[in-house]
Amino acid sequence: QYTDLPLYIDSVKMLITFETYCRKMDRDQRYTNGQRIKQLLTDVIIQIYKACKYPDKVAYLATAQENIVEVQVLLRILNELHQVSDKQFVIMAEQSCGLMKQLAAWEHKSKCSVNVQ
Repeated sequence: QYTDLPLYIDSVKMLITFETYCRKMDRDQRYTNGQRIKQLLTDVIIQIYKACKYPDKVAYLATAQENIVEVQVLLRILNELHQVSDKQFVIMAEQSCGLMKQLAAWEHKSKCSVNVQ
């Protein structure tokens, strides 16, 4: 079941972490970049669900990776605008790198199993 996957659990943790940071951001950034990041992280969680449910895992995993890259870019912008502290940025960067590694490993495994069949 997808809810037991470490990738799913880590994605939800990252979303919750960002939610707590988002509360202290300026209103305009919270409702622009903040909302965009929350939507992208929610989309990652949905892509993980779809990768578990449907046979074409690689497409869903690739989309999730693209979403994580967008999150990383937006986090960098928020850090440069002093909307998230350096410490918060590092925490989120580490979480996003962890998600990328897990997604890449799953994608590689899925590609290898398709090539074997």
